[in-house]
Amino acid sequence: MDFELTERDIARFRSKLRRASVTGCLVFNGAKFPKGHGAFRLPKKGGKQRLVRAHHVALAVAGRSIPAGHDAMHNCPGGDNPACCEPAHLTTGIPKEHGRDRSIKAQRRKSRSGLPFGAVRQRNGRYGSQAWLGDRTVCFGTYDTWAEASALALFHKNSYLFPDPEVN
Repeated sequence: MDFELTERDIARFRSKLRRASVTGCLVFNGAKFPKGHGAFRLPKKGGKQRLVRAHHVALAVAGRSIPAGHDAMHNCPGGDNPACCEPAHLTTGIPKEHGRDRSIKAQRRKSRSGLPFGAVRQRNGRYGSQAWLGDRTVCFGTYDTWAEASALALFHKNSYLFPDPEVN
C-alpha cells in the first residue's frame, strides 16, 4: 500500500468503526465515497491530505497488504457492505476476479422496480431483457417472464465480461 499509518492515524480510524450486530461488519461511520465505501483522510508530505478507502486502511491495520495489480473485495454475510472494514470480510483478487464476484452477486440484487438484474417491465405486460455492455445498453428481446429476461441478460453480461478463450 502506498501510505503509512501512525499510531494517531490508527486510533482515529478505530474511533470511526461500529460493529453491526446482525452481520458482524465493522462499519465505517466517517465520510463516504459516492458508492458507499468509507473515505479516511491521511496526511501527505507537505501538509496536504488525501482520501484513502477505509477498507484499505483496515487491511493495513490488520497487517495485510493488497498486492500490486489486485483489488480489495468485500464478502460480508447478508450481502456486500461497502462501508465494512472487518478484515475477515475482506479478500484480495485481480480485477477480473473482482468483476466476476460483482457480476455473480448482481444475480441476487433487485432493481428499484423490484425486478432482478436485466429484466424491464414493458407496457404490454411482457419483460424486456437488457444489460449495460461496455459503453451502451444492449437489448436482447422480449420474454413472457421476468426470469427468462433476467437469465438472458446475465448470460450476455457474463459472456461480455468473461469471454470464453476457446471460442473464436
